[in-house]
Amino acid sequence: MEDGNGGGIVGLLFALVILAIIVVCIAGMWKLFEKAGKPGWACIIPIYSAWVLMEIIGFPGYYMLIMFIPFVGALFSFYCLFKLPQVFGKDALWGILCVLFSPIVILLIGFGDAQYTGAA
Repeated sequence: MEDGNGGGIVGLLFALVILAIIVVCIAGMWKLFEKAGKPGWACIIPIYSAWVLMEIIGFPGYYMLIMFIPFVGALFSFYCLFKLPQVFGKDALWGILCVLFSPIVILLIGFGDAQYTGAA
């Protein structure tokens, strides 16, 4: 007869994998913020990180309030993800990839050779 611990082990492994993914995403965003001349720690502060991200993209920080508007906020978030690689000298293809695979693209920009060029 089984003692039922298999589910707990699977759950623990799943939680550890998710935690590892979160840490890697934070590291990529931290490096991205530092490349843009912003404090890296800002990426771990809710709401403030969105404010700083708006500044990196070239919008006033308060534009992050748009993200709280249903439907419009989602579209604006996609637009911001599309614009993010462009301020690091990447083309529109990188913007599309960032919308689709943002954690990977942010890691590539953060740890890659991309340089912050500022908003056009």
